Amino acid sequence: MPGANLEKDRRAFGRDFVLHGLVTSPSQGLQSGAGGYYDMAMTDTFESALQGRVDEMLDACTRCGKCVEVCPAAEPAGLGRQARENPAVVIGGVIDILRHGEGSEAARKWAEGCLLSGECIKACDYGVNPRFLLSMARVAMAQAK
Repeated sequence: MPGANLEKDRRAFGRDFVLHGLVTSPSQGLQSGAGGYYDMAMTDTFESALQGRVDEMLDACTRCGKCVEVCPAAEPAGLGRQARENPAVVIGGVIDILRHGEGSEAARKWAEGCLLSGECIKACDYGVNPRFLLSMARVAMAQAK
């Protein structure tokens, strides 16, 4: 019976969803085509799931600034000497963009100048992905225009 193992499926997939069709357990997987089909009604939209990921990273970020310090794009992006010497202010500005839509000019320049090198990810001791946060800051800045 479809949905018979719904609570087990919720735990396995980590999200609330409603199954309709032949897929009733994680061991069956989500398959479509002959012999199997699925229709999941997710309680989270893609946007709300992204926002949840952003919120988790913002909460985990200590604003130490290591990500800014190691970024090869900081200077080419236009961050002046003062901003590069105060990296905590720059990442704090990115957090402000993501939380409130406002951020420092240095934070905006850093987000816009990101080269996706990933050096910032390696520098973070707390599992935060600054590259992802910079991408989401660019989205927030574009939406604000």
